[in-house]
Amino acid sequence: MGSQGAVMTVAFLAFAAACGTLSMAWRRTLKGWQGVIARLGLILGFAGFAVAAIFPGDSVLVSPQATTVTGMVHGAGAVLSDGVPVAALFAAWAMSRAGGVQGRHAGLMWLGAGISLSGFVAVVVVMATFMPANGQLGPEVPIGWAGRYMMGAHVVWLAIAALVQARIARSDASLT
Repeated sequence: MGSQGAVMTVAFLAFAAACGTLSMAWRRTLKGWQGVIARLGLILGFAGFAVAAIFPGDSVLVSPQATTVTGMVHGAGAVLSDGVPVAALFAAWAMSRAGGVQGRHAGLMWLGAGISLSGFVAVVVVMATFMPANGQLGPEVPIGWAGRYMMGAHVVWLAIAALVQARIARSDASLT
């Protein structure tokens, strides 16, 4: 674990908690198959961030031959966390179709989904553009800024999604 490992562990645990909590909150809010996919994306995000927190990653400078099992499991967690932009897109779609209280918030959800997806796209573009033929990350692959942007984009989406869910819950409570 690097010098910022403890900070990243806390960040990954916070992401896992946010994904898990939002998935539970959306049990009643998101309907249809789009809602199911959104909740599954959040469950994948929860699992991925939890795995990334529990299993520290290897340094990007480690050769493929020196990669540890813990590092490989951490990498699998990173892949699972890609469920977050999927959740963002399908949650926005579900709310767009829902109408009523939920539908009023669809625009905010689409904005958040675009932000979350832009972070994922940034990482994919950097990796596709700069990854050497041997597939090994290193100092020549500027993945750090893209990964940080993606995490920030996910934070923005999770905050928007939580705000929307709170507004929907408040509206539902005032109707009863």
